[in-house]
Amino acid sequence: MNIEKAEAKSKLIEMSKQNIENKTKKELELKQKQEELLEKRRLILKSLLTPEAHARLSRIAIVKEEQARKIEDIIIRNSQMGLIYNKIDDDHLIKIIELQKEIFYRLSLVIYNLNKKDKIKIYYLVLPPWCYVTHWNIRKGNNLRWEFFFNTDIMKKVIPIIEYEEYEKLYGNYSDIMINSKYILDNYKEKSFLILPFEECNINVNRFKQFCKKCEHKYNVLYSGYCTTINTKQSECYSYNMISNYFITSILENLFLYNITSVLIKQSTNILVPFVNELYQSNLEDILLFNNKLLSYGNNYISNILKTNHYISSHLRYTDFKYISRYNVPPIHIALLKLLYIMFINNCRIIFIASDEKVEIQKVINKDFHQYKKHFYFYNNQNNLHEGEFSIIEQWICTRSYIFIGNIFSRFTMNINWERHLINKGQINQNIDLCSYHINDDNDQDIKNSYKKIVHIFNHKALQKIKNIYDNYSDRDKKYINTICYNFLSHFPNNRSIYRKEYITNT
Repeated sequence: MNIEKAEAKSKLIEMSKQNIENKTKKELELKQKQEELLEKRRLILKSLLTPEAHARLSRIAIVKEEQARKIEDIIIRNSQMGLIYNKIDDDHLIKIIELQKEIFYRLSLVIYNLNKKDKIKIYYLVLPPWCYVTHWNIRKGNNLRWEFFFNTDIMKKVIPIIEYEEYEKLYGNYSDIMINSKYILDNYKEKSFLILPFEECNINVNRFKQFCKKCEHKYNVLYSGYCTTINTKQSECYSYNMISNYFITSILENLFLYNITSVLIKQSTNILVPFVNELYQSNLEDILLFNNKLLSYGNNYISNILKTNHYISSHLRYTDFKYISRYNVPPIHIALLKLLYIMFINNCRIIFIASDEKVEIQKVINKDFHQYKKHFYFYNNQNNLHEGEFSIIEQWICTRSYIFIGNIFSRFTMNINWERHLINKGQINQNIDLCSYHINDDNDQDIKNSYKKIVHIFNHKALQKIKNIYDNYSDRDKKYINTICYNFLSHFPNNRSIYRKEYITNT
């Protein structure tokens, strides 16, 4: 009996030793694996940027953002290939969330590169809700899906996407970590970057706060332009001299080497705008197209009301642009006469105007341009559309015009120019700027450098048609009306989009 007890005790001791050895072995293996991951991350982060990214130094510009509700956030999670179609596991899905069209392209490129490099996981772009849509209205509306405005089927052909509404149903408003970035401007030659406390990345913009120290998700931050909030477990701020999509992609790749399944990226406006050729090579430059319903409204207006494709269009922006020091908007009566002059030069008979000051513009037309009233057209919201839908229809009507006159500092204008280049209307004489009202002043060299070229056109035939008003203007105003400003073409795509062909027949 004693022998059996001794043998049992001996076996128990042996098993305990074995368990300790196994545990120690596992701990050593885990520690070694963690060290390998750390080393791998260190090596990758040591040389984050490519030569192409370094070339962007010449493109860095500090631009004051419009005071509007913006979405500048991203969420990322990771998923094993195929699981997205059958079952979405909370530990396995990568997603990104963003708004603004120019931001969409920046993060689409990040998502594209993540998917290109990783053949096992799928990275999804999560489209955030829209509750603030237009800069001229600060009222918060209901959360809207991207498909309310855009053709999301086209996006899906190039990158995986998911609407935030669906994301929230699956995961709630949670993320493992949130990160932000800020520029080091004192010594851009250094290739190193810093990881700082999140608060050092413009805490006021992010409305960052620690609301529950004992909770798993202890941080809370505003998300999607004040539409909702996101709760996260951790937070980091990356400080570097160049926040390119290469930098962000590398940061994300390395974060997912750890037990992190989701990342919220704040203020992605800090990411440098990609070159057009980068978007083209990734098939991304034309995937953001308005939905069929809104394009049909625009096309029906052109066919039934304008009844021609040979018309000029203009975006006349006033309100907040009256206070931009670099760009002096001309008085309405000066702008209208200049549009008439351009119309007659190009043998057109219609001017379509998109503006945030329609009422005032129409008052001026009725008062001072009564004999030319038949030439001016505006889109009326007879169908009681959402203001975002209405704005999109105006953009599309401007996009399809023979000549477009815009405002170089306006995103509305920029989006129209981008679309025009995608439908073969990107020639230099087809997209011009209204010009700063002080463009001919000798001390306005800064604004002059914003244009590719500035010419003075004196078309006697066209001037005769506006003579009764033109002759009453000052020499300074006459010179402004004769001044034509041409934009740079290199900022826009130069290929025709296959997705837009069916919408631009007879153009």
